[in-house]
Amino acid sequence: SGVIISSLASSLLMFLIATAPVEGLHSIMWWMLGNLQAPSGMLLAVSGIMILTGILALWLLTPELNALTFGREMAHHLGVRTRLVIGLGLVLATLVTAAAVALAGLIGFVGLVVPHAVRTVSGPDHRRLLPLTAIAGGVFLALGDAFARTILGNVEIPVGVITAFAGGPFFLILLRRRRQRGWIA
Repeated sequence: SGVIISSLASSLLMFLIATAPVEGLHSIMWWMLGNLQAPSGMLLAVSGIMILTGILALWLLTPELNALTFGREMAHHLGVRTRLVIGLGLVLATLVTAAAVALAGLIGFVGLVVPHAVRTVSGPDHRRLLPLTAIAGGVFLALGDAFARTILGNVEIPVGVITAFAGGPFFLILLRRRRQRGWIA
């Protein structure tokens, strides 16, 4: 289903590129490559409110999320309404992600690399993991953006290019470690 949704989204994006006026193509390309230049103060404010609200709501769910790490059945026996918590968690994570993507574009690997790295350092407790991941993601993105703005001097590279360069090798290393441990066939 992920491949189908990705294909549909890609075709919609290709349609927008094909029908966009020439002066709009630069904006579309920068959004696709990811950048931290907010197009408007209103979008920044609305996205910021949505992201902060979503993170706060997810943080309030951390006891239930911790219980879910033991599996659905065990969490249910611990009194967690698993369907509700999973559904609400997915809706909140989608809200936060959608707001971030609307604001900054498609910046790949931050939402994949940072949580894995933070979980390795801080452990699986969502009460620590969620705020530390939000902070570490912001720091990683700020450092990537600073590097993207300075690496070539007078030419700015979209930050999504830098995060993809960092994220790709990270996941290749992760995949290799899992294969060595026998987790992946």
